[in-house]
Amino acid sequence: MLIILFALPLSAQENYMVFLKNKGYTGQFTPGTALWETAVASLSGRSIERRIKHLGTGFEVSPEDLPVSHEYITKLEATGARVRWNLKWFDCVSVSANKATLEKIKNLDFVSYVRPVIKIRVPFEFNTTPLPLEEELLASASDNIQQPSYFIPPQADHTSYSDIHPSPFTLHPSSDSDQKLYGGSYTQYRISNVPEVNSMGGKGKGVRIGVMDSGFDWQKHDALKTRKVIAEYDFVKKDKVTANQDGDPFSQHNHGTFCFSVCGGFLEGKLVAPSHEAEFVLAKTETTEFERMVEEDNYAAAVMFMDSIGVDITTSSLGYTVFDDTTYRYEDLTGDKAICTKAINYAFEKGILTFTAAGNSANDPWYYVSTPGDGTYALAIGAVTRNREIADFSSGGPSADGRIKPDFSAAGVSVFGALASSKNKFERSNGTSAATPIAAGIGGQLLSLFPHLKNTQARFILRYTSDQRMLPDNLYGYGLVSALEAVTHPNLEMVAQGKLKVHKRFKEEVRAKSVYLVFKTGYKQTERVKMDKIDDEYYTVTLPDNAGKQVFEFYFDAGEKENGVNFPSKGRKYYTLPGNMNVFISTPEKVTLNSFVTERVAKYTGVNPRIFTKFKSGAKSTEIVIRDIAGRTVVKIPVTDQFYDNRIIWDGRDSNQKRVPMGIYTSTVYIDGRPGAKQMFLRK
Repeated sequence: MLIILFALPLSAQENYMVFLKNKGYTGQFTPGTALWETAVASLSGRSIERRIKHLGTGFEVSPEDLPVSHEYITKLEATGARVRWNLKWFDCVSVSANKATLEKIKNLDFVSYVRPVIKIRVPFEFNTTPLPLEEELLASASDNIQQPSYFIPPQADHTSYSDIHPSPFTLHPSSDSDQKLYGGSYTQYRISNVPEVNSMGGKGKGVRIGVMDSGFDWQKHDALKTRKVIAEYDFVKKDKVTANQDGDPFSQHNHGTFCFSVCGGFLEGKLVAPSHEAEFVLAKTETTEFERMVEEDNYAAAVMFMDSIGVDITTSSLGYTVFDDTTYRYEDLTGDKAICTKAINYAFEKGILTFTAAGNSANDPWYYVSTPGDGTYALAIGAVTRNREIADFSSGGPSADGRIKPDFSAAGVSVFGALASSKNKFERSNGTSAATPIAAGIGGQLLSLFPHLKNTQARFILRYTSDQRMLPDNLYGYGLVSALEAVTHPNLEMVAQGKLKVHKRFKEEVRAKSVYLVFKTGYKQTERVKMDKIDDEYYTVTLPDNAGKQVFEFYFDAGEKENGVNFPSKGRKYYTLPGNMNVFISTPEKVTLNSFVTERVAKYTGVNPRIFTKFKSGAKSTEIVIRDIAGRTVVKIPVTDQFYDNRIIWDGRDSNQKRVPMGIYTSTVYIDGRPGAKQMFLRK
C-alpha cells in the first residue's frame, strides 16, 4: 500500500521546458561587475582559459552564462514544481510538474511559455557477437604496399610531385609492430592513418574530451581502467556513477563503454585508440530499458556541464529523427532549431570542437542526417567500410537548408571496441556512432600536437584534409578523414604584436640541413626565410608583417641535404587570406588526372566506372548529372529503377548523343532535386 501511495503522485508528474522572459537580473554586464563575476563563477578555470584562447580576453563570458536567478528558481519551486535543470543558455528551466502545478507556472509573470520536454528515441545499432580475447588480426590485403619517402626521396634529382605527396588512395606503409600493437583495432584506425600520428606523439595528451552516451563501465575493463577519467556524471539519475546501477537494464552501459574505448581506450595488442592519453569527462544521458531514449533537457545540461568543466572536444553518438511529438520535421533541421542542436552550436561558440553521429537512417524513409548533426558547427560523421566505401546505413545530406552533410567520414563497419561487463573482452559494432568517437579521437590527436589551434581552425583542417575536399558530396561529406593529412597540413598561430606563425609537420624526418619557407613577393619573385626546427619532423617560422594583410602565397623548401646538394622541393603550394586563420592549398596551374588524385581533391573512381546511386525510400525521382572538368553539364541521365542501390554505366555520350572526348568528368546524383553522391573519373 505504501508503494502504491508513493507511486501515484509520481505518475502524474510530467517534464516541461519553462522558457522565461529574462533570467531575473538587473544591472550592467561588463568585466568586473557583479553579474560578470556571477557568470565567471559558473565556469572552471580551464573553461575560462579555453574561452580566452578562442574568444579573447574580455569576451570569455557572456549574458548566456548567467544561470537563471535564485529568485526565479525559488518561485518556480513554490508552485510545487521540482526543478530538473537550470538551462542558462536558453533562458529556460526544466521542471517536473502535474497539470495543476503547470497552470500555476504559466501564470508567473516572468514565464514566456511552457512546452513538454521532448523525448528522443534513438534506434539501437547492430552489434555482432562478442569476440574472444585471442582473436587474430584480420590484416588488409594492401598492408605490404611500399611507398617512397614523403619529403626527400633517395634520388632527389628525380623527384616527382607524387614522391612528396603520395596518392591518398593508397595506404601508407604498415609494419608488423603496428599490427601487433593495435591488434583487432588496426584496420579501423589505419584507413585514417591513426598509427602514423600516434608515432609522431599525437596521442591526445593535454586534450580534454567529453563523451556523452548511455553509460560507461570503464573501471573494470582493462582497456579503460587506466585512462584519465577526471569527472563523470549521470544526468538521468543525477549522481556521479555512470556504470550500471540497481534498476538499470543489463545492457545500459554497453554502448557508451564501446564508444569511449574506440576514442580513448588502450590495451596493448588489442586496442590502441587515437587519443588514449587524453583526459576524459563522461556523461550518462540516455536510458535503454526498451530503446535508447534521451530527454532533450538532460542532453543540453550535459553539454553545459562539459563546457563548464573545460573540455576541448565533445563526442556524442546521439542522432535522432523520431520524437514523442511532431515538434520537428526534416524541414526544421536547418542547424539552429532543436534544443540539442542549439546546445552543440553554443558549445562550439565557446571554443569546443563538437562531433556527433550523422545517423543510421539511409535505408529508412527519413534518410537524411539527423539532429544535432544538422548543427551549423557540428561535425556530423558518416560511416565507411574497411574498403573506404560508404556504409549502406550511413545517413546522407544535405541539411534542410542545403549544407553538405555529413561533414566527413570514418570507419563505422566492424569497428573493434571494448565489451562492457567484462574484464578484457571485445566486440565489433556497426554504425555512425562507432565512427564518431574515432573521428573525435583524431581531433584529439590534432589538438595534442598543435595546442594553439582554435576549434574553428581544427574544424576547417579536418574537413579540408579529408580525401575529397574539392568535390564534397552528401554521402561521404568531405571524404574519409586522415589524421596524417590533418596534422601535416600547415596551420597558423597568432603570436605577439599580431604576427602570424606557421606550424608545419612533415610526414617523415627531414633529412636536410635546413628547411625554408619560400613566399611570393611579386610576379615571379620570391623570398625565403629559414624555419626553426622543433624536432626532426616539426618546423615553425614567424611570417612577414604583410602576411595577415593580403593574400600570402608560400611553399616549403628542403634547402640543402647533408652532402651540400641543394634540393628544391616540388611539394604543395599554399596561400592565406587576409583576416583568415586558415591555410589553403593552391590549385595546380595545370590540372591533370594525376594532380587531382594526388592532391586529395575528389573521390576518383577510375576509368569508365559504374556510377553509384543510393536507394531512398519514398523518393520520387533520381537523376545523374555528368559534368566536364570546367563544370559544364554534359548530360542528365534519369534513373528509372529506384527500388534498391544501383550502379549505372554512362555510355560516354552527351545530351545530343555525340561521343564526348577523353578527359576528366564528374557525376552528381540528385534525389528529389537534392545532390547526393559525387565522384570523379576518367572517360576514355
